[in-house]
Amino acid sequence: MANDSKGISKTWVGISFCVFIVAELFLGGLVAHMIAGKFVGHVAKLRLETILILLSYLFGGFIVGALSPRVRVTEPAIGAALAVMTTFLISFFSPFAFLTFKSGRVLVAGVIAFCLAVTGARLGEKLAAFFGNDASKDYVDRL
Repeated sequence: MANDSKGISKTWVGISFCVFIVAELFLGGLVAHMIAGKFVGHVAKLRLETILILLSYLFGGFIVGALSPRVRVTEPAIGAALAVMTTFLISFFSPFAFLTFKSGRVLVAGVIAFCLAVTGARLGEKLAAFFGNDASKDYVDRL
């Protein structure tokens, strides 16, 4: 996971974090609109939510990789892990016992989101290289 020689950009970590939230809202809203008014079982809804959450990390990483002017692979990965951690903060503010904080769950979810964001960012860098981004071309050539 190499970036340009400039190091990790906190700005792009923040942008990535926001992109993941928007991606999840967009994907969730799009699918919710498609199935609105139709009967869908509870388990199917949970499955669909899980798939959409996972896709939002892949899609968000892709967006950051494709749109950033420099190579940004680590930043979306860190942003994804932070997004997972903030999701688990709900357990601290919720009175419901079934929303318990478990560090193992946070770690596994963070690693999954991290990996999906890296994969998405690498795909985005490939697209940026295809459209002429020199930094992305150098990165893709090193892969």
